[in-house]
Amino acid sequence: MKKIYLLLLSILLIIPMSVKADMSAPYIEPYEATVSNPDGAIYYNMAYSDKQYLYKEDKLAYGKKIKIDYEEKINNDYYGSYFDENKNRNYYIKLSDIIRINKKYTYDESDYKKAKDGIVLYPNGIVMKSGPSAAFDDVAVVPGNTKLELKQTKDIEYNDSGWYLTTYKGKTGFVCELEGAIGYELAEENNGALFTSTDLDIKNEEGDTIEVIPANTLIEKNNKKYDLDAWSRSYYIEYNGVKGYISYLDLASENLGKLNVLYDNIKLYEKGVDTSKVLVKSLPKNEELDAYYSSCDWGSCIYYVKYKDNYGWILKTYIDDETETVEFKESGDVKPLIKKEENKKEEKEDSNEEEVIEVNTLTNREIVIYSVGGAIILALTMIVIIMLVNKKKNSKVNNNYIKDESNHIEEDLKESSVIEDQDDDNNDNTEEDDGTM
Repeated sequence: MKKIYLLLLSILLIIPMSVKADMSAPYIEPYEATVSNPDGAIYYNMAYSDKQYLYKEDKLAYGKKIKIDYEEKINNDYYGSYFDENKNRNYYIKLSDIIRINKKYTYDESDYKKAKDGIVLYPNGIVMKSGPSAAFDDVAVVPGNTKLELKQTKDIEYNDSGWYLTTYKGKTGFVCELEGAIGYELAEENNGALFTSTDLDIKNEEGDTIEVIPANTLIEKNNKKYDLDAWSRSYYIEYNGVKGYISYLDLASENLGKLNVLYDNIKLYEKGVDTSKVLVKSLPKNEELDAYYSSCDWGSCIYYVKYKDNYGWILKTYIDDETETVEFKESGDVKPLIKKEENKKEEKEDSNEEEVIEVNTLTNREIVIYSVGGAIILALTMIVIIMLVNKKKNSKVNNNYIKDESNHIEEDLKESSVIEDQDDDNNDNTEEDDGTM
């Protein structure tokens, strides 16, 4: 019975989870550090869901020496990652709980050359450091909206660190461009109109959503946009008076042309790669479509097109393989899309027109929740079944026992009755003998 309960417990514990491991952090020169917090320094494990979060593992004692391999900003705090050889894994520790053993950083400005001009995007400014690491001493605070000339070392190995040498009000030091701290004006040829392929969050520097841009919204060319570091994959924009960060993975740029549908059963979606709502369940094979915007990431592309009176998105390749669903035609005159059709008919006049259907799909979080619920229900059901089976077995044993007892009693009664009959016969015979005598 104990084995069964242990099995049920393991079912509850084995729940599918989506874990992301991102070891591709910007490069810094590794350095040795000592735990400077008298109470010790908590070190953490890293986990991911919709956001990355840390959970406490244990504590390092005051004075413990470690080697920091890279740094990362998490939940507005800087952490260093170090490798624990005994546990054979990486852990995170707050930089405020440790101190660099060598805090002096020497460099020759002639080894640096201008890389680009940037502007400080954080409203409260950024901290200039004495060396290219968050563990160095503070030199100055550079206010928000300050323009800086950023210099880069000629040693290409360190150019991926995100740290640049700069000067502000006569003070020279290093600033970090990561986490959207510094932005760069887009060149004219790259500063075109953009189109949202899904509902797009605008976030502040803390990562909180402060505005949502609806799907299929045109962000005009004259909207101020700043490019960020290569790690963030985001833009800094102003939209409806709100300034913040948006992911460029959900943005499409103008791409006018004619597309030809290569196969049957190609769907038209309302929002980018979100397949939860289908506008047209099957586009006709060889249908010619006007394409307005496209978005490509790691070779996977989507196109915003018009089919009859429907505007929506199609996938360049099938979801389950790399087979291309559409191809661009060599020629085709497509007028730029100004806005979606306003006078869309509420009722379809053509009975053959494609119907609008909704397909409800589960998100990863819903899958985890339902998996947990299903596992719990399964475990409880198994427990109830086991209890009922045991109860039935006990009841059967008791019934058999009662039945055996009843049979024994009945046999005893029969034996007793036979004995009494024999006694009566003996008494009768005795009386007859007495009379004869």
